[in-house]
Amino acid sequence: MKSIIVFLLVIILAGCGTIISRTPGPMQGEKQMIYGGVKTGLSMMSADNDMGVIPALDVPLSITADTLLLPVDLILWWSRYDLEKQK
Repeated sequence: MKSIIVFLLVIILAGCGTIISRTPGPMQGEKQMIYGGVKTGLSMMSADNDMGVIPALDVPLSITADTLLLPVDLILWWSRYDLEKQK
């Protein structure tokens, strides 16, 4: 039971890459990316930081969340594409 609680705390404190990629800040580019949470998690894994294995634990969760949010991302991407095409 204790290991489950520790695992859940690590996941909660990990700062899901999907959430990080959707909030304004230094990790987000000018445009929201398709599977941005996975890309954010992988970039945190490759960066020189003291986060340890937390990004590695977060990537599978980001894959799941980004897959669930894929229809929303595609609608937003398509609407931006139409706006840029009209200019």
